Amino acid sequence: MRVRNRSGRAGMLICCLWLILGLVPTALAQSTVLRLDFEDGADAASVLVNSPGILFSETNGSSWVYGDTQLDRYNAPYPESCEDRPEAVRASVCRYAVSGRFFAWMGFAQSSGRIDFTQGNVSFFEAGFSTADPLRVEAYGRAAELVASTTVAPNLDTGALTRVRLEATPGQSIASVVVSGQLGRWLMDDLSVDLPITQPQAPTLPENKPALVSVTQQVEPAQGAQPGDIVQFTLVAKNHGSGDAREVSITLPYDPTLLQLLDAQFSNSRAWVTEVGATTVHINTGPLPKSSDAITSTLRFAVNPGLSESRLFATRLSFTWRDNASGGEGRGNALQLPIGQVLDAASDALTVNEDGAALVFESTLFEPGEPVATWYNTPDGRAINTGTVTADADGRVWLRLSTAELDPGSYTFVTRGLWSSFEFIAPFQIQPPQARGE
Repeated sequence: MRVRNRSGRAGMLICCLWLILGLVPTALAQSTVLRLDFEDGADAASVLVNSPGILFSETNGSSWVYGDTQLDRYNAPYPESCEDRPEAVRASVCRYAVSGRFFAWMGFAQSSGRIDFTQGNVSFFEAGFSTADPLRVEAYGRAAELVASTTVAPNLDTGALTRVRLEATPGQSIASVVVSGQLGRWLMDDLSVDLPITQPQAPTLPENKPALVSVTQQVEPAQGAQPGDIVQFTLVAKNHGSGDAREVSITLPYDPTLLQLLDAQFSNSRAWVTEVGATTVHINTGPLPKSSDAITSTLRFAVNPGLSESRLFATRLSFTWRDNASGGEGRGNALQLPIGQVLDAASDALTVNEDGAALVFESTLFEPGEPVATWYNTPDGRAINTGTVTADADGRVWLRLSTAELDPGSYTFVTRGLWSSFEFIAPFQIQPPQARGE
């Protein structure tokens, strides 16, 4: 009996030791379940979470916001239940479900919302939804791969939220969740997610240094397309400033009678198409740190196969960015796509005109505000620097070159954008004095 008792005690000790050791990996993993009921909000205020690792991201400058059912502005229980509403409007205004008083949604600004998990190792996302239309909930990994997804069926007048739980498979983690539905017709409540716990650090204030963003656009084929062709627009966002850009929002206009968007791909997993409007495509790049690699967006469009006449599609994108200073805005370079005809794209990229004993070189294809290096190549192979000029608000550069001291021969004048890397060349000829009648 004593032996059995000793064995039992030893077995219990070993078991307890195993259990204690079994807790160590969990502690080392340092994760905890964060639960948000949104009850600490204020109506129409941006959703802010005082917890590292989760970010309710903006969509085209629009934030997730709180909704307060007790303000009697929403089709949800108020102040406590549906029966508290006036009988005349009870059925028509109390159709959505909430848990408590507050909920989160994108308001009437955007139909989609995104939540980013910035420290990795998130294995599940869970939340309740009330929606008037089918609602898509998608979880993505660090490489922008789809990890899990589901569709929430319309559930008005049920008095209950539909619970959704997305889980990463072993070896994967969730980096972001995107919720997509109809504008102003869905809400979210009672969110749960397992977040990594970070060691406390002394708070550091962000540097109030400004970003300086440029976005260049190109199209292929540049010479033109025919009805039924597929054309590819490439947008390249760069940060030339001394501070980080928290995000860049790009708006690309297009003509739906000429082009139809097929798909979009990005060089960074944080970039995404936030909205496809009737005449515009909206893109959010996510963070764009200073001196980082460019973020490239590649969009494919189909040319309307029913076009019966030649058209010229001209567009210029616009963009805004947020940083730790005052942010900024800008426009991209002008772009033209001939449809139904083929043009020499380089024929007028850099023009040259005589002006007495000088030549005037001009281009309108750079980015507004872009620094442009200029030089000319001599007949004997030397490159002569003529300085750096800045493109004006329309992307135009202009430079006057005196030819009085140039030797006869064949020259080339070169302009190269320091942001866009666009390089345009214009050949010119200096005739001997007798040929000029001197």
